[in-house]
Parts: sequence; C-alpha cells; structure tokens
Amino acid sequence: MLTITKKRVTAFLLAILMTAAVAAAGLVPGTRALAVSQAEIDELKEEADSLAAQKAEVQKKINALEADKDETLAKKAALDEQIMLTEQEIANLEAQIEVYHQLIHQKELEVEAAQKAEDEQLQKYRDRVQSMEENGNISYLAVLFEADSFSDFLSRLDFVHEVMIYDEQLYNDYIAAKEATIRAKEALEEALAQEEAAKALEEEKKAELEEQVRQAEAYVAELQNNIDTQAAYYAQVDAAEAELNAQIRQKEAELAEQRRLEEERRKREEEAARQAAAASGSSSSSSGSSSSGSSYSSGVTGTGSFSWPTPSCWGITSDYGYRVHPISGAYRLHAGIDIGATYGSAILAADSGVVTASYYHWSYGNMVMISHGNGYTTLYAHMSSFAVSTGQSVSKGQVVGYVGSTGQSTAPHCHFEIRYDGNYCDPKDYFTGYFFY
Repeated sequence: MLTITKKRVTAFLLAILMTAAVAAAGLVPGTRALAVSQAEIDELKEEADSLAAQKAEVQKKINALEADKDETLAKKAALDEQIMLTEQEIANLEAQIEVYHQLIHQKELEVEAAQKAEDEQLQKYRDRVQSMEENGNISYLAVLFEADSFSDFLSRLDFVHEVMIYDEQLYNDYIAAKEATIRAKEALEEALAQEEAAKALEEEKKAELEEQVRQAEAYVAELQNNIDTQAAYYAQVDAAEAELNAQIRQKEAELAEQRRLEEERRKREEEAARQAAAASGSSSSSSGSSSSGSSYSSGVTGTGSFSWPTPSCWGITSDYGYRVHPISGAYRLHAGIDIGATYGSAILAADSGVVTASYYHWSYGNMVMISHGNGYTTLYAHMSSFAVSTGQSVSKGQVVGYVGSTGQSTAPHCHFEIRYDGNYCDPKDYFTGYFFY
C-alpha cells in the first residue's frame, strides 16, 4: 500500500494547475458584432474540440489512478479539473446557442425579404399575363402585319422583339426570386437544426457534469471510509492551514510595505510641493495628498463592514468552531462557516480589497483570498470556478467565483472565513439574517 505524502500530492497538483491554466486561457467570449456568421460558430466548435481533447487527457490520469486506492486525494483533484473543463464546455455551448439564435434571426429576415421579392415578382408576371389575356386577339404577328410600310414593319419588329425580351425577363426574374426564397428557407432550416443539436449536446454535458460531481462526492466518501488515512489526512490539513496562514501573513506584510512606501512617496511629493511654493513666494501650501498618493488605497482598503457572500442562500450547514471533521473524523477547529448554496451560484466579495490568492488548493479546492487593507482578510473555498485572479482589485459585491465542491468537500457549498490580523473570527458576528439548516 502506497503512503499519501504532502510532497506527492503537491507535485501532482502542480501538474494539474499547469494543465488547468492552459485550459482556461482564451475561453471567455469577446464582444460580438451585430452580424454573425458560420465562421464564429466553427471557431467556438474548435474551442469545444480542444476542451474535449483536454478532458480525454484528464480521463487518462483518472484511469491511471484507479489502480491505487491510496491515491484518492489525487483522483479527486483530477476529477475537480475535469469538472471545470466540463463547465467550460457548457459555457462554450451556451455561446454557440446564442450565436445560432442571432444567426436564425438573420435567416428569418432573409427569408422574409426573399419571400417579399418573390411575391412582388410574381405579381408583375401575373399582371403581364392578365394584360396579354385581355388583349388576346392581338398577336405579335398581327402587330407586324398591320405595318403600312417596310420602315414601319422594321419599327414594329423591334418593338415586338423588346416586348418578347421583357416578357421572358419577367418570367426569369420570378424564377430567380423563387429559387432565392428556397435557398433562404433551407439555410434557416439548417441553422435551426444546428441550434437544436447544440442544445441537445448541452443537455448531455449537463448530465455529464452531474455524474462527475456525483463521482467526486463518491471519492470523498471513499476517503471518509478509509480509517487508515485519517491520521495522515489530519496532519495534512493542519500543515495546509499553517501554510495558508503563512501565505496570508506574507501577503498582508507585502501590502503593508506597499502602503508604507506609498505614504512615504506621498509625503515626499507634498514636501517638494511646499518647498516649491515657498521658493516662488506662494502664500499657500499643498493641503491635500496628491492623486497618485491616494490611488493605491482606492479600491484596496475595505469599508470595514461585510456583505453576505452568497445572496442566493443564507442557510449555514456547518457552523464556526470545533467539530468532528466530516472526512478525517478528527475533532478540530472549523475556521469558517459553510453556506449551503446551490452548485454554480455566484460568490461575491464581502468587501473591497485586493485578491492575494486565487488557485486550487488540495484541501480548500478552488479558493480565493482577499486582503481588505484594514487588517481583515476573507477566504472563499470549494468553488467550482474562478471569476478573479491574483493581484486584481475587487469591489464589494463583485463576483469572485461560483459555488462548487472542489477539494475536500462532501457537497456543493461555500466555505467562508474572516480573519483579522491573521486570527480567525466567527463570521456570524458580522451578519444578521442567516439561519441554520
């Protein structure tokens, strides 16, 4: 039996993160022009094929890991990656369906225009036939034979020739308009069929996603039943949290140092402005900080009050405090609260700040940390996917990710923590209106 070590898991996850970074690149649809084309749809399908190929590679990882049951943690991490790719496939199909929707609208307009042109041409042809029927006693030959001279005959011959050409052109124009209508209707039917195919595939991918989530939960259940790994897992969780706390302290120290340097620069600029004013005999001095001196804090320092991170759900499934861990079975501190929001629900920044971490953690899964610049740090874990990246400034209420069950999680939820100067706080102390399931 192989022993799960933090070093082996970390090495495996580094490989996964590199693959996930490649998979995530270039998948956010840009702003589309009003007119759409099949080329745009083909481009989206190429992206979908790329995602499918990446998923096949991840499936190979999962198949390889099946031989060793002690690698359950690594299998779960690989499956989490596959779940993210499936979500991206669904997003890709949704983009395709939207393009098809626009394309169908265009084709409907084309059919309408073609039908109108056909109807107008048909009316012209009918009017001409009716005119010919009403004057049926006069033939082309009769017109020619009524000529009273050879020159008159030639003139009438030219006139008859032009009339014959006009009649033939009327008929040909009608046939061309009718064929254009047929082609437009065929193109519309093809676009409708392609849209239905994309919708059917989207439903398949959603079913696939549900199965992957179920399998991920089964992996966690397998780990829960493996008593031999509980002690090792407990040690890993403690080490992971210590590592995470160290990262938080480091990031907060970096932010504090940046603020200190920014404040020193601001003071130097103000002093230089005062000296310049004194040298020029100005009676006034700089009374406010420069715009560049305040730019760093803008959008970085939080308000000091927090908003609930999952507005779609206020129900707490697991409280802050000491508890029996649902996987390891150990009695230990639960450093935050678990909010039982549904899979894919939006997770919002509880306050403004700077994202100091946005990555996959083997225990917390997809997690985001935000430093609010006033001693407070918040953490959001087990997300299905990210909406922000490390170093990005975020506003209070901005979407930072979506509810999932990545990492060591038994069901979809948002694990939410608040820390002040590196110390854990009970998030419930900052809110009202929540309830317990």
